[in-house]
Amino acid sequence: MQLTAKQRRWVAVGRVVSAILVLAIAALAAWLTTQYRAEFDWTASGRNSLSDASRAVLKTLSEPTRFTIYAREDRIEGRVVGELTK
Repeated sequence: MQLTAKQRRWVAVGRVVSAILVLAIAALAAWLTTQYRAEFDWTASGRNSLSDASRAVLKTLSEPTRFTIYAREDRIEGRVVGELTK
């Protein structure tokens, strides 16, 4: 099937619009990763989360819980901990 010049132009416009939309979505996703921080424990056993029993014990404590974190300041973990403790 032969395309007319007008049809070829519309196909080209569609490709440009699609490329712009893909780039805009990628830029939006990149921006969102700098604005919001979320962590999820998707391990099968939930090994990176507190158990229900641990949560229950923490709720019974009368004073705030304190943690000591050892992280290098020149690594991302140290920077994140430093931001959270300010």
